[in-house]
Amino acid sequence: MYPSPKYISDEFGSLSKAKLETGISDLEQIRLSDKQLEELKPEFIAQIEACEQKYGRVSEELMREDVEFWNPGYIKKAFGTFSRAKQKSDLDSSAQIHLTNSELETINAEVKNNDYKRELLIGCILGDGTVHKPPRKSAKFTMEMVNKPFLNWLSDELGDIIGHLTQRATAEELADKNKEYGYTVNEENYNDIYYLQSRAVPELNEFYEWYASGQKRFPDSLDLTPTITKMWYCCDGSLCESEYCVIYSANEIDRPEYLLSLFEDTPFNPSVHNGGGGVIQFTKEESRKLLEWMGKASPGFEYKWELDE
Repeated sequence: MYPSPKYISDEFGSLSKAKLETGISDLEQIRLSDKQLEELKPEFIAQIEACEQKYGRVSEELMREDVEFWNPGYIKKAFGTFSRAKQKSDLDSSAQIHLTNSELETINAEVKNNDYKRELLIGCILGDGTVHKPPRKSAKFTMEMVNKPFLNWLSDELGDIIGHLTQRATAEELADKNKEYGYTVNEENYNDIYYLQSRAVPELNEFYEWYASGQKRFPDSLDLTPTITKMWYCCDGSLCESEYCVIYSANEIDRPEYLLSLFEDTPFNPSVHNGGGGVIQFTKEESRKLLEWMGKASPGFEYKWELDE
């Protein structure tokens, strides 16, 4: 029989203090049951965060050598991998989290084979999303916008594909920066900006090919689905005068026939014109059908579904 984590905490004040006072540091010296490891998860997470605060980074080696922390072997056993434990923690730096090759292979397969998540990615890349690929490395999907509720929802929907979601800059910082450049600033017009980034996996390289010409160009093989179209509309669409929908596509305005062809296998027959840098426009009647076809509004963009009755 071994004492419970609660008993140890009550006796010593915390499990960390118990380790410090008893001098026990090796994993082999204390055996904990799966139930005990489950109970310890909150403290393990707290210790990972404390390690980052103390050293500016987190590693198994740092925690193993510092008597203030539990042996990382416990953490690995509790969470499956040390990286997964760090994912559950509130770390300031996303670079602290490194996945095993096996975990990356699983994420890569998800990008390839999970139709729903793949369509979310495609629709976002049609809009505000971007794909980056450093030399000799796999590509990453990124998105930057002020709509935090949408990015939170998208991060949840894509799951482990996403590496991190952070605040890129505050409204105050953006306003101050423009003041430095000599611009007249109305601070009410500024918002916090948030940044979403995926894991780098080979399956995303396909989307980097959209930028081969030096600018984003949609592929000829693109087939619109309700999910893809909804993400595109959330990013680049607008509900004009609460009556009709438009989707802006300045990067493809030199190919109006191509843009129209994207909707050939959908229930819609929009028009394309050059106003505003390239606009796909739906009639009032089609707009109602389009919003129904795409399904429920994604969080943060409900206002783009609010048609006048």
